Amino acid sequence: MKSTTEQNNRDNVGLIDYLIVLVKRRKPIILSFLVLVIITIFYSLIMPKTYTATAVILPATASPGLPFGLSSDFASRSLTSFLGGTSDEAYTLVAILKSRSMAESVIKKFDLMDYYEFNSIDEAVRGFSDMVNIFVEEEGTISIKASAETHFFHPEEEEEEAKKLCSDIANYMVTELNKIYTDLQTKQAKFNRIFIEKRYRETIENLRAKEEEMKKFEETYGMISLPE
Repeated sequence: MKSTTEQNNRDNVGLIDYLIVLVKRRKPIILSFLVLVIITIFYSLIMPKTYTATAVILPATASPGLPFGLSSDFASRSLTSFLGGTSDEAYTLVAILKSRSMAESVIKKFDLMDYYEFNSIDEAVRGFSDMVNIFVEEEGTISIKASAETHFFHPEEEEEEAKKLCSDIANYMVTELNKIYTDLQTKQAKFNRIFIEKRYRETIENLRAKEEEMKKFEETYGMISLPE
């Protein structure tokens, strides 16, 4: 019993000693805490912030006779209104979205060379590839994740600009994809029409040539064609 009481007394003395030390050094402790808070706030204010916007595309269902599975009313409908689709269709769309022409179009549209102070178009294209992430989801949809970053020591207005920029980039890429696909559809339809017309003319010419050969054969050998 006595040993237990002595142990409790030693514990109480130890706690009192700790409190005395904390009280004596309260100023440097409080000062260190305030300095840490100030540094954290300052760091959060000066460091660049990154914002991301996401656009989801539902590829068109494949239709016979049209290129890349485009539906017949593609020109009047947005890509985002289509349901279904195949993996091949999705990867075709991804290839267009990741193309250099798409990157240069976005860079020019939003003047990214000046905004991020790129020195050349090649550097801007590489920077753009880091800003935009495009991938196919398991269900077959395509996600476009466009990011925009602020500068160091940026004002609050720049954060709003970055938010708007990443959203505008994602939406613009969907719009451009729609235009490119419409153009591809028109070119493919024209190619199919020309090909069919060419085959039709060749078939007619072959029939006429066969008729001429038959007539010459009949004239040569005195054969006549009896009516059915």
